[in-house]
Amino acid sequence: MVIKFIITIPIILAAIWFRYGLIMAGGEGGIPFYNLSHIYDITANAWNYSGLGSTNGIIVGTAPLYKFLSILQDSGISAYMLEAGLISFLFIVSGLSIYFFTKEFFSKIGDKYLFLAVIFYWFNPISLVNVWNRFLYNYMFFWALLPLATYFFVKGLNKKSYHLAITTTLLTAVFSYGISSVVFSILIWSVFIYLTIFSMFFNKDKFFYLKYFFVAAISFFIFNFWWIVQAFIFSFSSGYQSSVNEFFSSPDNIVTLNILSDLLGKISYSVRFLHYTFVTTGPSWAKYFDEFPLLLLGFLSPIVIFWTILRFKIDKRVLLFGTLFILSIYLIKGSSDPAGSIFSFFFNRFTILQVFRNPFEKFGFITLLSSAPLVAFGASKLELLLKNVKYRYFYNLLLVIVSMFYAYPFFTGLVFSSTDLVGKDLRYYYVKVPDYYRDVSNFFNNQHGDFRFISSPIGGEGNTYDWEFSYSGIDATNSLIGGSNISFNTAIPLFNGVVNNLIKYQLNRGFLNFFPYTNSRFLLWRGDIDYKERRMANPDSVLSILYKWENEGVLKKVFNAEKLIVFEIDDKYFWPKIYSTRNLYISDVSDITKISKYINDYPERKVGILRENYVDHKLDFDKVIVSPKLSKSSAYGLSEDVLLSNLFHAEHLPDRWYYPFIRLKEDIELTTHKDYYSLVLYQTGLLGKRAVEVYKLYQKNANPVIIKNAEQNYKESLEKMLPTISEIVKSTNPVSGVVINSLLYQQELFRKVESSQAEYLSRAIEDKGIKPRFEPSQVDEFVVFKFDIMTPGFYKPDLTELGQVSEVIIDTTALENKEGIFLDKGSHELAVKINPADYQTTYIKVESIVIDNDNLPSWKIDIPDVPTTFKVSFDYRFIRNSVFNLTFAQNIDSSKTPIFTSSIEEDEEFHGWRTYERIFTTSPGAEGGNVKLAPKEYEDCKKVGMFKKECSLEFQDIEVEIRNLNVQQIIMPEISLIMENPNIPVSDTEVDFEQIKPTKYKVNIKKYDDRNEMLVFSELFDLNWAATYDDGTVIPNEEHYLVNNYANGWLLKKQGDYTITLQFEPQNFLDMGKQVSLYSILGGLVYLGIAKWKKAKHSN
Repeated sequence: MVIKFIITIPIILAAIWFRYGLIMAGGEGGIPFYNLSHIYDITANAWNYSGLGSTNGIIVGTAPLYKFLSILQDSGISAYMLEAGLISFLFIVSGLSIYFFTKEFFSKIGDKYLFLAVIFYWFNPISLVNVWNRFLYNYMFFWALLPLATYFFVKGLNKKSYHLAITTTLLTAVFSYGISSVVFSILIWSVFIYLTIFSMFFNKDKFFYLKYFFVAAISFFIFNFWWIVQAFIFSFSSGYQSSVNEFFSSPDNIVTLNILSDLLGKISYSVRFLHYTFVTTGPSWAKYFDEFPLLLLGFLSPIVIFWTILRFKIDKRVLLFGTLFILSIYLIKGSSDPAGSIFSFFFNRFTILQVFRNPFEKFGFITLLSSAPLVAFGASKLELLLKNVKYRYFYNLLLVIVSMFYAYPFFTGLVFSSTDLVGKDLRYYYVKVPDYYRDVSNFFNNQHGDFRFISSPIGGEGNTYDWEFSYSGIDATNSLIGGSNISFNTAIPLFNGVVNNLIKYQLNRGFLNFFPYTNSRFLLWRGDIDYKERRMANPDSVLSILYKWENEGVLKKVFNAEKLIVFEIDDKYFWPKIYSTRNLYISDVSDITKISKYINDYPERKVGILRENYVDHKLDFDKVIVSPKLSKSSAYGLSEDVLLSNLFHAEHLPDRWYYPFIRLKEDIELTTHKDYYSLVLYQTGLLGKRAVEVYKLYQKNANPVIIKNAEQNYKESLEKMLPTISEIVKSTNPVSGVVINSLLYQQELFRKVESSQAEYLSRAIEDKGIKPRFEPSQVDEFVVFKFDIMTPGFYKPDLTELGQVSEVIIDTTALENKEGIFLDKGSHELAVKINPADYQTTYIKVESIVIDNDNLPSWKIDIPDVPTTFKVSFDYRFIRNSVFNLTFAQNIDSSKTPIFTSSIEEDEEFHGWRTYERIFTTSPGAEGGNVKLAPKEYEDCKKVGMFKKECSLEFQDIEVEIRNLNVQQIIMPEISLIMENPNIPVSDTEVDFEQIKPTKYKVNIKKYDDRNEMLVFSELFDLNWAATYDDGTVIPNEEHYLVNNYANGWLLKKQGDYTITLQFEPQNFLDMGKQVSLYSILGGLVYLGIAKWKKAKHSN
């Protein structure tokens, strides 16, 4: 009967969830069921052709499922039926698995308790949030695979059967979708290792368990060889190294761990399996899990679990699950107390563990696996203690209530809902893709040739669509429309840099410059974007610009399908995917639009842009374009008020007897900052405080000995921080900006009082590249640029964007007539004397104003068509109350999430006039905005009834005097150094090519001379792409270049007619891996079949 329930309930749930005949999709999972054949095409090969291309790596493990489902879809089964069937299948598999897994250990408990284990595994807060509400299919598959594989692994250990080790690993191959993540592979093998060690510890035949484990490990490797080998290749590839260097760092991972641990690691929530932010800030229905009296029900299952562990701790089975459960609870809370420092210790020292920077979401699976059997066993034992029959009925009723308490969101479908990104409106995951996507996809499929299209508006990885049944999650255009297209940005090295700039220019004509380099022939306008929720460009604004370009003859509308319009770019802006050129531009500039203005006859002339470190004797070049590494003036000339207002306040100076206690207090507070960046900011603040102390001691003519000691204290603090400073200034983020500015302010304070620390600090920050060596006296009129020259030669500064320039100095030498100068290899500084008015435009200027609740001023400003930096500054003094807000809301911002919000609070120790200064940058696609001063909001709650409360947002009463309010547009002057070589002829080499498959191209070349040139292949750069001549000679990696900031380029030297094959070499390993896995799986099945036949024959 229980088995029937385990099969029936998921079918009923699927019928409830899919009763509308719609697929479900959301979050990071995309919309795979809309076009499964297309998803299979993307994942089937080692190379993913979408976007600018990328390696699939471990993702190829998902391809078998997509192939199977696409066959069913092509046979006529609707997408929603396939999705419903798959989800019910996963529920059934997980239910049956946890049933038999629990029974394997606790065979004597009744079926109703085994069923309780199933219900608990299905319906609990961890599976609700981490699996079903998140709606990622690899999470769903792993949730089903973990008890299934663990059951067979344990059964094999208990029966000492190698057959079951083979069965276990065969199942991992079948469920490869569930381990298409390094994290999940680590988790499942961690469980296997734990079970093996436990068995070895409590049993005599230790050698068998060791052999059993190795049989499982080796068979796992060969059964899953096709995707494992791709994971290994990717981990050693240039793409992986670039990903790690550009997007992942230990400090960032530590920050993420600490933030998530603080949010999700509260022990009172962890033991109840509750995701803290989900129940406190998630959908409204989730809050009831944490409200009285329902929160009491949430404690029942942990009480049963802990009672079972304590009461039956000598039972090996309870010890097995209890140890694993307690360990998992410790792990899911991450670095938060208690004993979080141990977790942090290992996390910091073992890089592989940093994939667990969200411990609740990952280790929660282990919590479920270990807790379900304990709940079942504990419940059975508790019932035996309840001798009175009516207590037994009450206990059974309570179990039903608890089960329904957790199951309610599942049976109502609420589990598949979330709030929108800016409000509290409930959004379900039901999706109906409009028919016009099919029409546009058909249009592109009917086009000939190898090309891409670019979508606009375009933004980050996430998108929200304004459909009847809308979708919110990772941008879906790639999965909805066949072919290669650039529709969103993501953390893929090189791709990220190109698309970041593409997004920046989408309201600017510079947007068109990206089409030639990216082999893009069409532009897809998307009018169904909820642009305010995602802070993207207004589709109407984009469309008006596209029509303007159409009138200019650059674009032509070729297809219209309701809210999607396809434009074709003018032929001169379309370059083929593979072409040859000897017109090479060497530059360290990543912005294609900025480089393109230096290209002669652009875009008619095809060129290649190379990084400066590629300059060598093999290559001739048209121009070398060098951009500055530093474009800052110092803090020279800033007033005392400005300097002191931007550093920690120092009220108690070192000449006071109680000063050591102040330092002790600081040391204690230092230990409370677990977050890396928070710690850096606090240390920087303390360093600034030491500088302020020195400054104030000089100002009050304190005892010279005390001053000298204070200077020594500062020097020691700085020396301790220098390694951290070196690391932090390598990145560009708000924290590095604060650190750099603080050091500049400190140096200026020392200079004002002629402290010896001024020179010491100056040298230190020069060495770190924070401050230029050249520091002119008229700092307000000079901007200093630092250039790193790798190629010696005659360089001319491009000053066209600097307005009126009266003086140019290179390395302290005046440059006559602003012509050019020979520069050696190395670092050089160029100082330009300019008129600040040419690059600082004042938008708002108010001499004095008093704001209160009856007078809340706002000012509207227009925004340039590319992201722009603004500086807002004013002096303020509180008259009444002690906090107010400054906001800047763009026309593309939601009313609840302005781009910039700053809360300004009164200093507890200083109550006079203070100076406020902040910088903010507008978003791509913004056209205008409002600066507003307003009281801070607070939540006013009143109790309504016994268990409810009603809350409303109210404004605090304020009265603040503001003076010298300025909002200025800050455009940092742009300058480049140019070295020209005008004698490079245009190439007449003829190139045509054929795509054999996404991982292989045949390129036919007719080269009429032996001059070196570049064969450009417009797919994402990866050293695993190999270029092979028809005689088998491979072009070496030394002649494989990064071109156009993302693409591949190979040096062509041979004259004549010949063929070059471009092939992504990991595809060969994938093809081989498929053969290895296929034949080994067949061998494994034959082995199991023979073993079963022998067993049956022996029993007869």
